[in-house]
Amino acid sequence: IAWSPDGKVVSGSGDGEVKLWDINTGKVIARWLWHTRGVRSICWSQDGQRVLSGSADGTARQWDVENGETLAVLNGHTWLIESVAVSPNGRILASAGWDRTARLWNLDNNQPITGSSLQHADTVRSVSFSEDRKLLSTGCHDKNAYTWDVSA
Repeated sequence: IAWSPDGKVVSGSGDGEVKLWDINTGKVIARWLWHTRGVRSICWSQDGQRVLSGSADGTARQWDVENGETLAVLNGHTWLIESVAVSPNGRILASAGWDRTARLWNLDNNQPITGSSLQHADTVRSVSFSEDRKLLSTGCHDKNAYTWDVSA
């Protein structure tokens, strides 16, 4: 579940569905159904116009909040995606997966950033950008946290 910058709420579920909620009524106001397995992580773009989700189907998706369209399907992980995070400038998505990698995606063209497959010894459970966008932190199932310079 994640809050948008302007107070909306979005959630992912085990059936692969992404839901946009009206927090005043507690009712679902939009459903996006294109993941084929459970949604493991979800976040908002900084401008609140897009939702990004990571799924057990191994894909990350970028959704247009206004019309519900899938803007992009990001393929590259070979196993499920556990965590997604958007950089503070809204231009890079980081995804973490059971394939023992964290990956960076250029959200301007929805392509992987060359050389950005960050290898780990075990499943990567979480990703987070520093506020200055220069560092990416990852949490690994090997009981370690790692920091990566992604400023280049």
